[in-house]
Amino acid sequence: MIEDRKAGTSLFESYRSKFIHNCSGPLPQHVSLLDSLFSEFSDALDDAEHLTSARLLHIAFGSWRSSVMLTLSGAAAQVPTLLRHCIECAFYAYLFSKDKEWEALWWDREVDQNAKRKLRAGREGPLSAARNALGKEDKQLLDRVNSTIDMLIDYGAHPNIFQLVSASEDERGDDRLTYKTFLLGQDEERVRCFVKTGVTGIDVLSILDRIWPIRFGACRGHEIITEAAGQLGLYIQANRPFEKRQA
Repeated sequence: MIEDRKAGTSLFESYRSKFIHNCSGPLPQHVSLLDSLFSEFSDALDDAEHLTSARLLHIAFGSWRSSVMLTLSGAAAQVPTLLRHCIECAFYAYLFSKDKEWEALWWDREVDQNAKRKLRAGREGPLSAARNALGKEDKQLLDRVNSTIDMLIDYGAHPNIFQLVSASEDERGDDRLTYKTFLLGQDEERVRCFVKTGVTGIDVLSILDRIWPIRFGACRGHEIITEAAGQLGLYIQANRPFEKRQA
């Protein structure tokens, strides 16, 4: 890993300075729209019946907004992991709003070994249960979210080839091959991650709409998502050939 730095500064000070500088850049319109909807939708959400789901919504929002900040900074390699966590929080929130037994098991996981085993049951665990429940209510949305998760895994939610090659480059010398790894990526990686944050934000908010449809409507959720999706499409078109994935 190679970093340029001013004389007298540590590697971390140089990194932090660049990170903060990059974060002062502008947000794409689709990201601003989704952030505003997340903020309004989650603000003062007082739902005693679905309190766990509400708390998970706030964690999901935190992960999503953190991914936006990392994208601004250029720390693109870590973004897919945060976005996948955001989706999983939304899945848990949705499941607990539909099935209180799963919610009770989740709260007991640290004191009940049977609960912990069931939560780690893989194909019979809570994420599978959430997918099954969402699929019965909205198969099209589930298919879309599954596609987004696959994309995030391909680009680094699990250590993967695309993540590796997008965060580093080979350098060939006369007698050896070396590489550089970029902790803060170039514009191409920012564009790709702003697309990922847009797609994930739309998916997560669409899941949350299935928990609190009245509140979602009061926040003009459907109209804002439609507008954000349109702005995302324009963003992709404006930044080709950086990003080939369709909105």
